[in-house]
Amino acid sequence: MMRLALILLFGLSVFAGAAPGEPGPFDVETVDGAVFRNAQVRRIEPDGLTLSHDGGLAKVPFSRLPENLRRKYEYDPEEAERYRHTRLLEDRKAERDRKALQEQTRADGKRRLAKVPLRVFNIRTDRPEERRYRIRFSARNYTGHPRTLRAEPHAKHRLRGGRTFTIPAHGSRPDLEIVAYPDPPVWLIISSGDHAERHLLHW
Repeated sequence: MMRLALILLFGLSVFAGAAPGEPGPFDVETVDGAVFRNAQVRRIEPDGLTLSHDGGLAKVPFSRLPENLRRKYEYDPEEAERYRHTRLLEDRKAERDRKALQEQTRADGKRRLAKVPLRVFNIRTDRPEERRYRIRFSARNYTGHPRTLRAEPHAKHRLRGGRTFTIPAHGSRPDLEIVAYPDPPVWLIISSGDHAERHLLHW
């Protein structure tokens, strides 16, 4: 009976010393009261530690970490400031490089468009009636003079329903339409002078 009482007393004292919600031996509590449960150090940098914990991954600056961790990882405020300054310069350079690449990509795209006199886009298909296959599309003319556009529906052979349209200089037409028959076309073939396009159709 005495032995059972001692065991119960010991168990209660251990439980009272490790109350739920308090930091455990593998937890990290910051100076501002945040707790990272089951933390493990994944990366050490002059200005802080990257920790994996129950909530994911976080970088915690040494300025928020307790003194024992600062000493353990030899935190030097001056070195940390130099490191942050270097990282800031690197980040700014990376952002400038990213913007320069975007500008170059846009410029390349404009040059490619300048070489294309005409483009067909926004192609839609439907079946208004039996064995009639309607193709609606838009076209844009990038040149300084009107261009004639020929639209032909094709399957294994050219189908009926092709039409010719005129696209104004530096303009577009959103309302172009042809109706193919008697079979469903597979391709819409566009020709305008020496320019040609082929678009796969979906029904």
